[in-house]
Parts: sequence; C-alpha cells; structure tokens
Amino acid sequence: MEGRDVPHYGFLDELRLSLSGEPDAATILKATGAAVNSYNPESEAVVFDERAEGVVILIVGAAETRVVAESYWTKPT
Repeated sequence: MEGRDVPHYGFLDELRLSLSGEPDAATILKATGAAVNSYNPESEAVVFDERAEGVVILIVGAAETRVVAESYWTKPT
C-alpha cells in the first residue's frame, strides 16, 4: 500500500485492491466499511489517512472528529 500526497475520493473496491497482500486488510476494510455506513454524507466525511506505519480511519465533521479505527504495522523493507 502506498501513500498519496493529495487527498482524493475513492471506493472500497479500490481500497480492497490496494490492500491486497496486507496482513490486516480484512480488519481495515471492515472498519472502513463501518465508517462509510455510519457517517452523514451531508455534514461529514470518511477519511482514510494512509501513512508509512499504517492507517487511521476517521469520520470528520464540522462539530467533531470520531476515530473509527487505527491499524499500525511495520512495513517490510
């Protein structure tokens, strides 16, 4: 899985493909799917923050930010 420098819109199928081979793929997809199913698209956004050491899945809104899931790992070099 490679990080991106610019935010972009994506789909779970795209995420599933990019996570293929990651040991925590099922957990990350489940958490992302739960966030997508529970956010309010009129006032919130689901943010999948991909970093070198893992991902953080957030629901971000004007009033609050909810952390849905965090998954960290050490990537093989």
